[in-house]
Amino acid sequence: MIENLIFSEEISNATQEEQAVKQLNKSQLDLDNYYQLNISHVSKIFNLGKTIVLFGTFIIVGTIILMFFKPKMVNDIILICSLIGGILVNFIGAIFISMYSKIIKSANLSQYGMLETTQAYLSNVLASQIQDDKLREDTLSKLAKSLIKKEKNINFND
Repeated sequence: MIENLIFSEEISNATQEEQAVKQLNKSQLDLDNYYQLNISHVSKIFNLGKTIVLFGTFIIVGTIILMFFKPKMVNDIILICSLIGGILVNFIGAIFISMYSKIIKSANLSQYGMLETTQAYLSNVLASQIQDDKLREDTLSKLAKSLIKKEKNINFND
């Protein structure tokens, strides 16, 4: 928030074209930072889900191997607890993988929104280069209307 206020203060004395270019550059940098952060978080969640599923599978396989090759060593309570534990661990892993898919969907929507913002800034840069004030204002007005139409057409529940 403070960073945005500082940025606004820095560009307040610039020309319209310089402001538009600086806003575009900042938007592109923000989009890239978000993308990198999102990739690292999603990767960690997916790897954790895979690890949990593998751990649960090893528990189940290990229990079955012990049951067949060393039946006297393993009593029934340990067998049942191990199998139930393995199944529960796999269930938790499946939940993590489900979370991963929902996070990907949410991240795609967020990235789409940020990309739309960057495109709006690019449009602003192009419009700011128009020398005729009336034509520039008409162009910006049309851009604003098209952004509103796009916003109405986005389905966030998909």
